Amino acid sequence: YMGERKKIQEFFLMGNLNLTCQLLCFFLFLHGFSVNGQSVSLFGRYYSTITTTSILLSNKEVNGTIGSEIGLLPLTKLDIGLNALSGTIPQQLYSVTTLTFLHLGENFLNGTISSEIGLLTRLSLLSIYSNNFTGTLPQQLYSLRFLSVLFLDDNY
Repeated sequence: YMGERKKIQEFFLMGNLNLTCQLLCFFLFLHGFSVNGQSVSLFGRYYSTITTTSILLSNKEVNGTIGSEIGLLPLTKLDIGLNALSGTIPQQLYSVTTLTFLHLGENFLNGTISSEIGLLTRLSLLSIYSNNFTGTLPQQLYSLRFLSVLFLDDNY
């Protein structure tokens, strides 16, 4: 029994965990975290919508793709670097205009960085190093006035 449900503001998985998102999503569903009964797919798995502002899953051996439903979450921090994620960045991620911290580095992501990156006007850190991104950086990236940390190296 977890007692009275409260709004989760940050969700951490610390330590040397070997969790797949399937297990994480099952845990969240099992404990009934939901808002308005909506369901969201994250990394190809479904779970109840949670009102987190941070998802910190760096270096947790998460694999799969980033689900387009990520755009439904009111995130300020998304740290999913150092995993085995593949595919492209879904366009819906660029609609999470509350993001200040976005770490996607050291995955197997590919494609290009969309000009819609300019919609993330609150972004202060963008880390996309060590992926397989190609193409030129969109001009809109240079208009992000709060961006102070940018990691782009080792993309091919």
